[in-house]
Amino acid sequence: MNDNKNIWETIRFSDTSKRVLDYLEEQKKFLSDSTSNVLKMDIETVVAYLDEQNLELFQLYLVYVSSEKLGNFRIKLFTVIQNNSGPEFPVKIYIHSTEKTIDDVQEDLFLDKLNEVLSDKNVQNLVLNLYRQSMT
Repeated sequence: MNDNKNIWETIRFSDTSKRVLDYLEEQKKFLSDSTSNVLKMDIETVVAYLDEQNLELFQLYLVYVSSEKLGNFRIKLFTVIQNNSGPEFPVKIYIHSTEKTIDDVQEDLFLDKLNEVLSDKNVQNLVLNLYRQSMT
């Protein structure tokens, strides 16, 4: 019997692939820079069961745009939904203003799909209205 067996050697701790949160965190600075720090992007992470029958855990990344000048008032724009028991991608993106879901988003298209979300007129109006209100 081998008493010195490393039971952790099957896990690749050196994996440096990008996570969903990494992509989202990068975008925070771009919004702040684009609005001269008038608007900020906030990200909340939540682990939840989305289907009580299935009991699969999901990681939810809730993305808000907020205005410090309006008492940190914020608008929930979209949520990225990741299956906690699988690989980082594919994910789903749920757009709150339109109640639409973009399914099966692969890593190589993730930023393109987020750009599509932000190109939606409803989403743009929400962000622009918050920006204008913050400027008065």
